[in-house]
Amino acid sequence: MAALLGVMGDAEAFRWGEQALELAERIGCLDAVGDTLNIVGTAEVGRGNLAGLIKLDRSRQLAEEAGDELGVVRAYMHAALALAARREWVLAERYIQPGLVFSRERGLEAWEAWLATLSAEAALARGRWDEAVSTVATILAWPTGGFSDLRVHALVISARIRARRGEPGYWPVLEEAAQTAYVGSPALAALLIAAARAEAAWLEGAPAQRIGEETGPTGEPGPAEIRWFTGELKVWRHRAGLDNGDSAGLYGGDPAWLPEPYRLEITGDAEGAARWWQERGSAYEAALALAGTSDRAALRRALDMLHELGARPAAAIVGRRLRALGEQGVPRGPRPATAANPAGLTRRETEVLRLVAAGLSNTEIATRLVVSDRTVDTHVTAILRKLGAHTRGEASAHAAQLGLARPQQEPPG
Repeated sequence: MAALLGVMGDAEAFRWGEQALELAERIGCLDAVGDTLNIVGTAEVGRGNLAGLIKLDRSRQLAEEAGDELGVVRAYMHAALALAARREWVLAERYIQPGLVFSRERGLEAWEAWLATLSAEAALARGRWDEAVSTVATILAWPTGGFSDLRVHALVISARIRARRGEPGYWPVLEEAAQTAYVGSPALAALLIAAARAEAAWLEGAPAQRIGEETGPTGEPGPAEIRWFTGELKVWRHRAGLDNGDSAGLYGGDPAWLPEPYRLEITGDAEGAARWWQERGSAYEAALALAGTSDRAALRRALDMLHELGARPAAAIVGRRLRALGEQGVPRGPRPATAANPAGLTRRETEVLRLVAAGLSNTEIATRLVVSDRTVDTHVTAILRKLGAHTRGEASAHAAQLGLARPQQEPPG
């Protein structure tokens, strides 16, 4: 009962889970304890309670002690899926990568396939687009049978990266995704593809009517598990100037059902929305949240982020907006300081790299720079991507080669 109700997002799942856990512990059935912890933990994370990760971790530990490989990979997978569904990409990657290694080493191909797809989605969200392209190529090389849902996700990722970079060929890829979706889960895939098509149209400068056609009707929030998808469609309508000031356009006038970053942007708190995305390592989404503001400083920050990502069409849109507001000297490419840096690092990234090379942890760097840990995570991710490094040690070696590392004059702290 806990499992069935948990899948449906019913709060009653927690009551049944408590009963199942109490009974399983009383009779000493560790399999049932682990399964119940997995079920309840997944449901909690899905509802935004990250304390559920403690239950999922305990579930995995019990499975490891029992030699239950499927129990281990389920714990990795369910944590990753629940976090990815809420766009908690920094946390999700802590489960995606070890789960991917675990399933690959044990020949658990179906689990590996799903985790690889989540890995590509995380790389897309966190701006590691070359990595996402490479992973997508691997996914699309698999036999088509049995993996249609994953192929849809992979094709959409590929199309979005092409559109974001200003590369041709994304519309045929989205058409292929739509054809593939008929074989798998058409309802969810339709929302995924619609959001990608709306973004591509917006990047092309399409009129509001066209974006409205791509998003379709979005007045109903739908089940909890798809609200992030319907929320994304709603925010694309907002960016196109649709539904603005129309209470009927926001589910009876109440935006409360929208996921937080979309609700913040639509209700006028672009800075809050951008901050939400940046804390989760999603610079592109943060820049888009700022793109509709009239604040020149915010638009400048958005432009810098887009140039760093190589997101030329979106950067051009923000640049035009700045110039329309009367801003002078708007760069059409990365700022001179960034371009002059051999690795293309920004001033802040160079500063973070020096501290990484000095041996400081992300928490220590955050304290030194008076920023959040997640902000430092985002900078470190961008640094590794730009340097082509896989570890902090490799990044430190690059720093020495670039003349950015320097002897530490005082102990960190």
